Amino acid sequence: MVVGLGLIGTGFMGKAHALAYGAARAVFGDVPAVRMACLCDAEPARARAFADQFGFAAATSDWRAVIADPAVDLVSITTPNALHRDMALAAIAAGKAVHCEKPLALTLADAQAMATAADAAGVATLVGYNYVHNPAFTHACRLIAEGVIGKPVHFRGWVDEDYQADGDLAWTWRAKRADAGLGALGDLGCHLVSMAVALMGPIESLIADTQIVHATRPMPDGSGEAASRTRTRPRPSCVLPAGRRGHCAPRVPPGAARTVSTGRCTARAARSSSARSG
Repeated sequence: MVVGLGLIGTGFMGKAHALAYGAARAVFGDVPAVRMACLCDAEPARARAFADQFGFAAATSDWRAVIADPAVDLVSITTPNALHRDMALAAIAAGKAVHCEKPLALTLADAQAMATAADAAGVATLVGYNYVHNPAFTHACRLIAEGVIGKPVHFRGWVDEDYQADGDLAWTWRAKRADAGLGALGDLGCHLVSMAVALMGPIESLIADTQIVHATRPMPDGSGEAASRTRTRPRPSCVLPAGRRGHCAPRVPPGAARTVSTGRCTARAARSSSARSG
């Protein structure tokens, strides 16, 4: 069996998807081969260059052409978040399998519409919550399900990347509500939500606080500054966990980590990462 891949988007995650699909059979062995069928980027020259770099048979600047290509069985969507809904619904309507990056959509209503369409069409779908497929994470799920470490009473997790820590870095679509929608929560925090729900069950109540650290960022072309919706001075933040059941995990370098505590023990897993862009 050979699966024809159609990739929409060539940014950071577009490259990650191209590399992953290209190496999947070599790494895992018992999975179908992937044929790099068609690739799309809004800029034709970039699409052609990326297709040549990663071995795609065709390149286009029209995402609809990817979905219409009969050589494409699976559509991988790695575009800015605001584009996910229309692309996914079109691929589902065409009977294609869909791998959509997170967050699935800008609103709950849009995400529900996408899920409903996929269920009705009976096509295979996947959202890019890659952490929940990590062997360490699935092992933790098994330990909990089998009662090996007792009943979970506490989950603590953080995703603390540093690729936008520098306030002098140029503005990107990730800082625009109309394109990204959910800020750091949708970009990174949704990973923690997916892991917390898988390990601990549905979330019943929530206390949250957000703030914008960099009120402005330089425009990419140097023409000025792009402002956030608020220009208030950021408040220093502090987290002071205290407990008597071993819940307070130490800090780790930039990356992702989570801990699960029960009456018997605390289990911890972490992943460090280097800075990224895009």
